Amino acid sequence: VGFNDVVIETPLHNMCAALEQDECIGLTLRAIVIRGRELLANPLVGYVTVFKQHKCGSIVHAHWQIITTPFVPSSVDVQLIRAARLQQRFGLCVGCQVLVSAPTGSDLASERLVLETAHFVVSAPFACRERWRLYLAPKRHSPDFFQISVMELEDLAHVLKRVLQMYYFKLNDCPFNIAVWTRPSVETHRDSWFGSFRPGHRAESSYNYFHWYIGFYPRGKAVPQGFKNATDIAPMKTLPEDDAAIMRQWLTELAEESSPSS
Repeated sequence: VGFNDVVIETPLHNMCAALEQDECIGLTLRAIVIRGRELLANPLVGYVTVFKQHKCGSIVHAHWQIITTPFVPSSVDVQLIRAARLQQRFGLCVGCQVLVSAPTGSDLASERLVLETAHFVVSAPFACRERWRLYLAPKRHSPDFFQISVMELEDLAHVLKRVLQMYYFKLNDCPFNIAVWTRPSVETHRDSWFGSFRPGHRAESSYNYFHWYIGFYPRGKAVPQGFKNATDIAPMKTLPEDDAAIMRQWLTELAEESSPSS
């Protein structure tokens, strides 16, 4: 039992976000945020899932989807537990460290940086199941995507377009999914695995250990699944540092091609 909303991005049937104006993408994101806040206020909503499918869903027209569940998905619960454990052990936010500080630092992890703006960091994950996968995280620590600021929202629209331009122009408009990972509703704290893991803690303070982020999941060619199915480990033939360098070059080329002087 839940809500299932479709957010139409544009009235044009043959348009996609990679070709859209930043302002139009920003309006779509604003609609998602407003609707998400409304849904989180509903006591029957446990988690608000926000995602986008391109060339791999049942609806061809450019859109996002918002689906709620009365419970917290196990994939989210596991991340909350891990974030709380690392916070408890090291006193640090795993999202701030892995998705923000490491890619923008000076050690080897900085080679996985793909794009940095005033408010966001886009990087290739240390280990992933598909090539060209990316994570986008806000520099400001926040567990809740729906509490994004106006300035962050404008910057996010710009970053989304630049990432999707790579998929469109450099990866031959490949199919992809986008998922927003954010905190659950406070009302579901006691019923989740995370609530059982940290009994007696207020949900508002516990969720502060989490750091919301967006995952980009391009869908490439099928690969042999034997080892992956047996171990849940996806074999990769390339290094994330090498792929990040390629994507940084792609962004430079796209920026030069779109400049007025070119």
